[in-house]
Amino acid sequence: LSYYVELQLRGGATAADRAAWRQHLAAAFNEALAAPALSPAAWAAVSFAKINADLGFWEHEKIGDLSTIRAEIEVFWQKAPTARMMASLERRYLAALQSVDSAKAVAHLRNLLTTGNADVMTMAQGLLALNEAKEKPMELKFTAVDGRIVDLATLRGKVVLVDFWATW
Repeated sequence: LSYYVELQLRGGATAADRAAWRQHLAAAFNEALAAPALSPAAWAAVSFAKINADLGFWEHEKIGDLSTIRAEIEVFWQKAPTARMMASLERRYLAALQSVDSAKAVAHLRNLLTTGNADVMTMAQGLLALNEAKEKPMELKFTAVDGRIVDLATLRGKVVLVDFWATW
């Protein structure tokens, strides 16, 4: 692990290095998850790490198949529905889903509001509010330096440049 991470941080890991590492890691995760004496807490930690690996450790890595990742997250939900790490898993999954289909991501956020997991529900509420704020036009009304009343609502459909500046 330390050799691969060192290569990655230096930018020296090749595509072949990354593929070999992912294959090694997948085998290690599967072996650990199949262990009969694995405690629920250990199962949750290993499963969490596996799903995160499937979602890509680094931004430039290819994300695994989202339907397979969703299935893994559903198993996690069944075995550890109140785990605090659920919000982190769902947020990473949502980011990946958003890059593919934003409508599905919003629908999934709405479904997360009914999970019963307080951390996940709070995260979903915040992301839905953020999404709604992005969709709603900015309300801005002010008095210009020359005394004119400027209301952005009257300028909808036109190009508007708003320049905020300060003198400090």
